[in-house]
Amino acid sequence: TCSGPLSTDCLSCSSADAAFLRGSTCVGECLDSEYVSQLGGSTVCEPCHESCLECSGPGSTACLSCDGNGTLSFFDDSSCVSACPANKFEGENRTCASCD
Repeated sequence: TCSGPLSTDCLSCSSADAAFLRGSTCVGECLDSEYVSQLGGSTVCEPCHESCLECSGPGSTACLSCDGNGTLSFFDDSSCVSACPANKFEGENRTCASCD
């Protein structure tokens, strides 16, 4: 459905080729920096929390990866943190790993 004649006037998306609503435009898939959400019967691309590079949902505890160049560049249990906690160390790929 739409609110006007332009491809950027979408309210919902029904095409299999562009089933996701990003803002007011139908797109084929969400970006890595977005997660899929249901909103009023529409499948919507929502932005990840600012600390996440990729995510599975809203909030800072749904990160799948972190921006290695930012201040919150270490990945610890689905969150991006500035440094690994005292009981963990920096493992592979800037991931916080538990001490044995």
